[in-house]
Formats: sequence, structure tokens, C-alpha cells
Amino acid sequence: MERSLFQAVKDKDWGTLEELIANGFQSMHADGPKSRSAAIDYIKSITFKYYHFSDIITTNNDAGTNIVISYKLSFSENLEMTEEEKGKFVNNLSVWQKTGDKWQWISHSVFDGNVSK
Repeated sequence: MERSLFQAVKDKDWGTLEELIANGFQSMHADGPKSRSAAIDYIKSITFKYYHFSDIITTNNDAGTNIVISYKLSFSENLEMTEEEKGKFVNNLSVWQKTGDKWQWISHSVFDGNVSK
């Protein structure tokens, strides 16, 4: 699910992206919350040619209708990570909801992964 979403963004396949995002979607970013339409506008402004997921953890509810995914994401506007970009990542948390036979992205949060403790 998450990989399909990122591939749609990488390919600039906006129709697929919008189908994957549920009505009522909400996300949280460093600059505050975003509604579905604000998130779509923001996502459309992103350009990257390389992305990599790591430290993926998934959980789901007993009914199998919600999946929570957390992971580290590295990405670049280049085909490969530059030396400056290597080692940098953001922490992501996504919630996917199943309605009928269709999974949709209902919530997402992004946190800077390079913050010193």
C-alpha cells in the first residue's frame, strides 16, 4: 500500500494518488495539520526519483480493516542519494483503512528523523 502510494507520487500519477487517499484523510507535518485537499496539493509539489523504506513495522486491528505502518524514509530528487543526503531520513506513520475490498490512506504523520536526542 505505502509503496504503491510512493510509486504514484514518483510517477506523478495523480489519478491513482487521489484514489488511494480516503475522504476524511488528515495528516500532520512540521508546519501543522493538512486536510485531504491540502495534503494532495502538498504531495503534488514533491519531486523525487529515489526513495527507500527501512525499519518497517506494521500492526492491524482484529477485524483486519485498519493497518498502521511506521517506517523510516530516505528520498532524493536524484536517481541516487547524494553524499549530503546519505544517512538522512524522516520517520513516517500511516494508517490505511479497508472499505469493502479497497484500501485507502486515512491518516499520515511525518517527523524529522535526524533530531538529536
